Amino acid sequence: MNMRTIKSELSTDIVYHEEEQYTEKQLIETSYFAARDYIIHETGIYKLAKSNPAKDKKANYYWIKITDYYIYPVQILSTVDLEGDNNDANKDINSMYVNVAFKNIRNEKKILSIPLDQFSDLKSSKLKKAGYLLPYSDNQQLKEIQKAVSTVLATAQSPYKRLDGKIIDDENQLIDCLPAYTKRGWIVDSLIHIRESHPQFVGVSKTRTKRVGNASIQITVFQELIKSSRLASIFISVAFASYTKGLIRKTANFSPIYNIFGEKGKGKSTLEAMIASIEGAPNREYGLIRDSKTTFPGLEELLASYTNGFFVIDEIDDMFRGSASDAISKLMTIANNGGRSKYDKDTEVSEGKMWNSIFFTTSNKSLYELTRGDMKQSAIDSRIFEFDVEDPEINIFGINLEEGRGDVVEWWLNQLDQNFGHLYPLIIDYIVKHVDELRTNIYAYEGELINDPNYKIIHDERRTIQTIALSKIGADIVGAILGEEYGMICHEAIDIHKSRFSNKDIPQFDVNEKHWDNMDILKLMINANKASFVWETYAYSDDDSSNRVAAQKSEAKRYSDMAQSKGNVLGIIHLNSPMETPNDFDGYVILNTMGDEHLRRSFKLEITELVASAKKLELYDTKRVRGAKQLLLGSTSTREKTFILKNRPVVIETESEEAKNALLDEAFINNSIDSKADLEEIIKYAHSNVDTVVDGEPLELDDDFVPF
Repeated sequence: MNMRTIKSELSTDIVYHEEEQYTEKQLIETSYFAARDYIIHETGIYKLAKSNPAKDKKANYYWIKITDYYIYPVQILSTVDLEGDNNDANKDINSMYVNVAFKNIRNEKKILSIPLDQFSDLKSSKLKKAGYLLPYSDNQQLKEIQKAVSTVLATAQSPYKRLDGKIIDDENQLIDCLPAYTKRGWIVDSLIHIRESHPQFVGVSKTRTKRVGNASIQITVFQELIKSSRLASIFISVAFASYTKGLIRKTANFSPIYNIFGEKGKGKSTLEAMIASIEGAPNREYGLIRDSKTTFPGLEELLASYTNGFFVIDEIDDMFRGSASDAISKLMTIANNGGRSKYDKDTEVSEGKMWNSIFFTTSNKSLYELTRGDMKQSAIDSRIFEFDVEDPEINIFGINLEEGRGDVVEWWLNQLDQNFGHLYPLIIDYIVKHVDELRTNIYAYEGELINDPNYKIIHDERRTIQTIALSKIGADIVGAILGEEYGMICHEAIDIHKSRFSNKDIPQFDVNEKHWDNMDILKLMINANKASFVWETYAYSDDDSSNRVAAQKSEAKRYSDMAQSKGNVLGIIHLNSPMETPNDFDGYVILNTMGDEHLRRSFKLEITELVASAKKLELYDTKRVRGAKQLLLGSTSTREKTFILKNRPVVIETESEEAKNALLDEAFINNSIDSKADLEEIIKYAHSNVDTVVDGEPLELDDDFVPF
């Protein structure tokens, strides 16, 4: 509109706003938006009005103020499904949001994301809760505010002419359309770490990432923490490194759990509250902390929302229902990045919540103790790193009193209650600027462990190697942000922790020790179930007569007849020579599916783990079983597995070896007692899932056979 045809009251009347005066020209030039019939300015929203002239009189135009509280759209956000596994900040599909800037009742400028359907009906949005003063009734004022913001949205997405004739084409003054994210985490391509304060975040969960107080105070407290506690040094390093999850590694195979266990009142929860202050408030109500009062489904929702960082779970042992299997199930869900599929009435199956993070937890008892006895214990053990709160070497807090500050630990926590959240942006900024260096260094740290002969014992434990390397990366970040001195202290503490995985002090360490242990469990299972195997040549006999060969052949026939008559054949054993002792095996054993299941159920050893060990020792035969052997096994030719049986090259008897043998002896006794009942259950299920034998064909188990 040609401004010369407009006679505005603002041309002669002065607008007063916080002791500033505006003419119409100044109002337009300093506006957020001035086009068509509206001006949106820090002093409010104005609408062009027209007088009602008498007949044959010319109408007058003038500006009227609709409201003192401006509001206008600044961005359109579109949520589109991310592709690829590395993009951890998941989006909703085909949802649109509008970011609006507004002045709240405290005269503060705020930005809020509003779903597009609510933008067209502002009174139904969350603007009131955010402090924007909307009219209380559906009156003309509300309609005019709605028209004003809709006009801006329709006009300012492309260059437009302002009321004074100026073309507005600066992209900073136009409304752009950006991707929107409903969850927190890395957007890898653009190196953006999404949290609530980011303008592209449109999630609805509670804000927990925030800064309060003075950054220098928080930094000073963390420096003192590092100097006083090795455990704090390790945990701070790991927390700093947690923000690299989802970015510096292409794969996200697990989320490590760092657990402190021990008596109450020793500082476990205090330390983890201090860790939580890195990103937000060091408390349960507003911070990154949850405890046993949280339901597990609720915890899953929260962990999925806060990915690519850390989260604190206090009293995690109280979440379990008292059984090892429940503890294992929940710990595996947490450590395996979630993702459990769930039933949905519309789609039948829906994907579970996912995350890729690091978890700091506390418990009264060791998590290893809580999971003892479950068949998956070894799997979860590689995902947990535990620290005894009373460990004299990796110490937490001692009694530390200083004049003027009293209990220093309490003083630190009080300081962090008032000064928190400042380290998070510093960490993210460092990671973004040094992402390539961090990627190089983490592989270098892993390589040091893999190539160090003192750490052969963990060469096959990739999770342990990756997690130790990740903590070293964290110590580097600590040094860059808090000072080189503190980074070195963290490295020293991590090296003490790392040394506990070394084989340096283990006499005559054999890198294959654990693989031989698994082969010993196989022999233990055979001896506990002799009458469930077909022995083709020999079987150990207590007969010490001169004709030992005949006695062992007779014993082999007796066991074989018993196994075949009962229909509970677990496998076939072929020995090249008579046995000197019950554990003197020289030959091979073929296990069928029931043998695999019995090994897993009664001896807590997965067949895949046994196969891996046998392959490492070159004791696995890949030849397929045919003919009479296949008939005896009652399994398909793709299910049986052949293991070569040999004695260990060297047996080293140490205190730990004796303890292990005692446990094996106990397991032998227990499993000999339970074996019959277990086998009967396996056989009963197996028989209900096989076809009737026709014309001498072997029994075949269903490919999906799972006996329990």
